[in-house]
Amino acid sequence: MVACAAAVRRGAGVTDPCRDRAADGRELSPQLRVRLARAGETVAGRPVPEIVCFAGHDAGVLAEHIPSAVVLVRNRSGVSHAPEESVDLADAATAANVVVAALG
Repeated sequence: MVACAAAVRRGAGVTDPCRDRAADGRELSPQLRVRLARAGETVAGRPVPEIVCFAGHDAGVLAEHIPSAVVLVRNRSGVSHAPEESVDLADAATAANVVVAALG
């Protein structure tokens, strides 16, 4: 619940924090987050927001073993991990270019 409290402190608008979560959120690699933010600014040409993300089932699991971070791609439907999830190919390409730039 620590990450949920952080989301509330940051004004993330969490109304029902983590009720359905199987795992607590965790802070991902600060070094990778900085590299991704810088690369995102270069690739996108504008500042990239850092948001609270509860990726405990994704990168959060990896973060227990290796430095990890997440690049989120906007999604028209707002639905994630379901058939209704939809991303624009150009947005996905931008995200891939950000990762390449951050790791390059």
